Amino acid sequence: MNSNIKLLLEGYGLIRNFAAFINLIEIGVINKDTACDAVIEYKNPEYICEFAANIEGANIQKLEDAIIQIDDVVYIYSFAEKVKGANISRLEDAMCKSKDNNIKKAQSIFRFACNIKDANIDKLCDAICETQDAELIYVFAKEVKGANIQKLEDAIIQAGNINFIKTFAKYIKGANIEKLKQAVEYIKENVEMPEIKRDMKYLLFCLVDEHYDFISKNKQEFAKLFIDDTFLKEDKVTEKTLKLNNKF
Repeated sequence: MNSNIKLLLEGYGLIRNFAAFINLIEIGVINKDTACDAVIEYKNPEYICEFAANIEGANIQKLEDAIIQIDDVVYIYSFAEKVKGANISRLEDAMCKSKDNNIKKAQSIFRFACNIKDANIDKLCDAICETQDAELIYVFAKEVKGANIQKLEDAIIQAGNINFIKTFAKYIKGANIEKLKQAVEYIKENVEMPEIKRDMKYLLFCLVDEHYDFISKNKQEFAKLFIDDTFLKEDKVTEKTLKLNNKF
């Protein structure tokens, strides 16, 4: 990084007041191309986006290369949204292939599909399905015009979240209700119940002896108390066991 630019960015605090830095470029105090290289080297995706969006004649391709290399999906989306001349297809590909946080990725894919002109909805639909984020898969189906409902339906089943499968069935036009209903039943029988049984076995071994003896004699009644607590916490055990004890 050019030492003078580094001094302006860090020594004079302009990295914390990027608007002032841009102003110095616009009035010719700082060379535009040198500043562009400095901003890229600094590797701050927010400043790369702001530079590309606000500096007339900035090297958009070089800045775009930098934002893709950083691989922050929030700023890949921001670059596509704010920067005139951005290569939408290339940024879209970068977002779909990103290794960034899965939740961030799903959110950014959805925003890209909703807000970026010429976005490839089919490609983004495939990408949102791959995240297996049930909430965003549902929202994509609900909000994105031209979304492939059948593909999103298969993805939400694969994600395995019963609440969002039911929501999908209730609110998404064209959803296969019977298929979604069967998926819910399958998950309950083959995923949730084994988890409950595993938790019950764990708890029976963890309880203190005085409770264990009682529970061993009343397993069915005890199971009824915990049947809805998939993610059972040990701090609930005493209260619920005492409740059971009072029934006999």
